[in-house]
Amino acid sequence: MSFMAKIRARPVKSDTNENENTLELTPTVPHEVAETTRLIRLTPIGNDLSMPHRQVALVAAETEDQARQLAYAYDPFGRDWKNVDLFSSDSFDDTDTHVIGDVIFKSTPSPRPQKQKGKTEAK
Repeated sequence: MSFMAKIRARPVKSDTNENENTLELTPTVPHEVAETTRLIRLTPIGNDLSMPHRQVALVAAETEDQARQLAYAYDPFGRDWKNVDLFSSDSFDDTDTHVIGDVIFKSTPSPRPQKQKGKTEAK
């Protein structure tokens, strides 16, 4: 008898006690998280045309300072979102609730430089 035949010839084990396979879950206390409807948008001041894009941070926070701290802590590129000279802020209330501390970074294209019209070169 070959090895494979020996494996197939073995009887299947039957579970005599079904409770051994049952997983018992104990109820836990639900977690409470701070929520808000306020979103704060942090945008760069000025247009750095040397960069192909600019980052905007959208933060669920109650205050501007809290939003700046959260954006600074979670930015993978290490931008100084706390600097009020580099990033302006505006806040608005949303119809949905958001967990305080949620941060979304969004890349937007930089504005194109304006071409000056009316200047033609004479040949």
